[in-house]
Amino acid sequence: MTLVGYSDRPSVAPGDRIRFMVSCEQPAYDVRLVRLIHGDTNPRGPGFKQRLVPSAIDGRRPGKREVIRSGSYVDVALDGVDLSREVTFCAFVQATNPAAGAAQVIAGQGTPLDGTGWALALSAEGDLQVIGASQVVARLGPMQRWAWYLLALSVRVQEDGLAAAGTAWCRPLRAWPDDPPAEVAFAAASILPPAGAALMLAGARDAAGRPAHHFDGRIDRPRLLAGTVTGERLQAWADRPDDLTTLAEAGDLAGAWDFSRDVGTALARDVSGHDRHGRVVNLPARAVTGHNFRGEETCFRLAPHQYGAIHFHRDDLEDAGWAEDFALQVPN
Repeated sequence: MTLVGYSDRPSVAPGDRIRFMVSCEQPAYDVRLVRLIHGDTNPRGPGFKQRLVPSAIDGRRPGKREVIRSGSYVDVALDGVDLSREVTFCAFVQATNPAAGAAQVIAGQGTPLDGTGWALALSAEGDLQVIGASQVVARLGPMQRWAWYLLALSVRVQEDGLAAAGTAWCRPLRAWPDDPPAEVAFAAASILPPAGAALMLAGARDAAGRPAHHFDGRIDRPRLLAGTVTGERLQAWADRPDDLTTLAEAGDLAGAWDFSRDVGTALARDVSGHDRHGRVVNLPARAVTGHNFRGEETCFRLAPHQYGAIHFHRDDLEDAGWAEDFALQVPN
């Protein structure tokens, strides 16, 4: 559309102020306040009827193009946390649109698809990959839609500081007998970002620092560790995911986020004891069933530990964040 806009509220009372944000691809546009009497243009009806209401907003205004950046994600600041030598990320993940035709980042640091850093991501065809510094360094095969997996990535920088060695895991929680757990070891150039690089869940930043590559699906109980783990220790954590000591024995636990808490807020609470709480952006669905849902309770308040996931969508949008173009102070 060449002209689109929105207000900051759906209704106002006398004396209130209402703000308008507009995107226009033409050099200018006209503003009028009208009273809409009948908006149906059906020729069998009375026809379109409106009355102009003189107001302070009437007039011509310059047009400018605005952009809608949709897609929900969690952003976690990691100031003072050094993960530039070794890192482990693990979470339970369910992809709801794996072969979406575009890359989807489940978790990562830095700008992994457009510069530096690492990411666990889905390819356009739905294959799980490890991406480091814009390169695919490991492939783990396709993720089935609506199936829960334990995903993990553990990377350590070698002594020369130029190369990295790691292991990625993709283990289905309900597997067929001929569907063994995937475990892929890899070696690559150093893919870990500088110390203090933020963690992003359900997306990654592009080269310009803007959120992009959003994920369609659910993430439950994400964990971040300054250390590396073995497959046995990872499985021990998967068997008791709320026991933080299993991972802490392998290194410094940088963060453990419990999405079943503060579901009415934009907070992703860190329960590791470090208070590295994340910021939930663009209103993804919260209090949704996680990897351990048993189907016994349909109210998340009565079984919050089974509703520990967030469902992210690439088209979620809370506020486009456009600048105000004009505002109307409604007369008393």
